[in-house]
Amino acid sequence: MKKILFIIGSLRKESFNKKLAKEVEEMLAGRATVEYLDYSDVPLMNQDIEFPAPEAVKRVREKVAEADALWIFSPEYNYSYPGHLKNLIDWLSRPLIAGDRQTPLAINGKKVALSGAGGASATAKCREKLAELLTLPFIHAEVMTEPQTGIQLNMEAWTEGRMMLTEAQRSSLKRQVDAFIDYISDLHITKKETTNISDLFQVLDLLDNMKIQYWLDGGWGVDALYGKQTRTHRDIDIDFDAQYHDELLTLLQKKGYLIETDCYPNRIELHSEKLGYIDIHPFVLNSDGTSKQADLNGGWYEFQPDFFGTAVLEGRTIPCISLKAQKVFHTGYELRDKDIHDLAILERI
Repeated sequence: MKKILFIIGSLRKESFNKKLAKEVEEMLAGRATVEYLDYSDVPLMNQDIEFPAPEAVKRVREKVAEADALWIFSPEYNYSYPGHLKNLIDWLSRPLIAGDRQTPLAINGKKVALSGAGGASATAKCREKLAELLTLPFIHAEVMTEPQTGIQLNMEAWTEGRMMLTEAQRSSLKRQVDAFIDYISDLHITKKETTNISDLFQVLDLLDNMKIQYWLDGGWGVDALYGKQTRTHRDIDIDFDAQYHDELLTLLQKKGYLIETDCYPNRIELHSEKLGYIDIHPFVLNSDGTSKQADLNGGWYEFQPDFFGTAVLEGRTIPCISLKAQKVFHTGYELRDKDIHDLAILERI
């Protein structure tokens, strides 16, 4: 069996993330062996004490090297990862011999799963930034980006110290366990990573048959406004009437979709072997035509009636996010290449 090293991002004895790790350990029973990394005595990274490395640093490096894979369970501190976890990764990323950047490090190429329990954002920012950090060229870990599990803690966890997982949260963990076992065993099947216009129209047919309000968003929404496909699309983004959340989720699962990333009530990403990825966003619709969507921090994004409209793609009229809304949605973050492309298309409309 493969050996998985658990790294807990909280040093607290009654850490919620340690409890989350215990849940995963039970799910892994008979499928992998588990060890917990004790890095509480690792000193702050300091080049004055780097060579020779402190004994605590040598020990954690050996533990990481011995493991077939790592699973990090971490809370979110100020929209990022805890400092002591970053310090551990800093030590793991440093050369073993002064000036030697050729000898592989213990963490290089190591397969990693990410989970976390926390507040309203369910550690989304922490996991995002950990994935970014661990995949830097000189660290070069292999992070399983999907599925991940983010747990929004129940109120009793904060007031009484009792963490209680819902059935949906347990199911999400189980999916991640199954996927990670495949991932580290090199048994994972290559997924359908792009969606085509046939996939899009099949999804729209499902929504039309449900007779619910929805709007096409994201890159496909941009191409709908432009009137033709201009680039490849990984997923299909759908904004929809939040009161039909359970009904839509049930229908998609019956059609073969599996939940990959659950950030409800902000968004849920699912994947189908046949149709690829779909990202659904529940919108609360108001009687005056305005609407709102939950953000990852417990607040709301609010939208005006002119954020919604229709467009025609290959002769089909499609409810979609308006030109004005698309331009707004492409602000407030560092633009990726595909976002720059989409903005250029929007400027032509």
